[in-house]
Amino acid sequence: GSGYQSAVLMELGGELFTIERIPSLGELAKDRLLELGYRNFHIRIGDGTRGWPDAAPFDGIIVTAGAPSVPDVLVEQLNDGGRLVIPVGSRHSQALLRGMYH
Repeated sequence: GSGYQSAVLMELGGELFTIERIPSLGELAKDRLLELGYRNFHIRIGDGTRGWPDAAPFDGIIVTAGAPSVPDVLVEQLNDGGRLVIPVGSRHSQALLRGMYH
């Protein structure tokens, strides 16, 4: 929501696509990132469980909200050898999964 993770990832290079479900947090992050001089990013307001199909395929996807299982739609949006990091499990018990797909 604050744009912190986006800023850290942009320091690694490349182009960043991020989805925020809360409009006010997405606008706050966008404004903050622009103020800090970042330009190579795209923010969408919406449901992150659907990914961003029109911008796919991605080399990596990092999910910060927990999910009951790995969403197939996100795996389908990865490049060959793409990596997915996602917390999976119930509300009170999750494991952080990291995997290469395709």
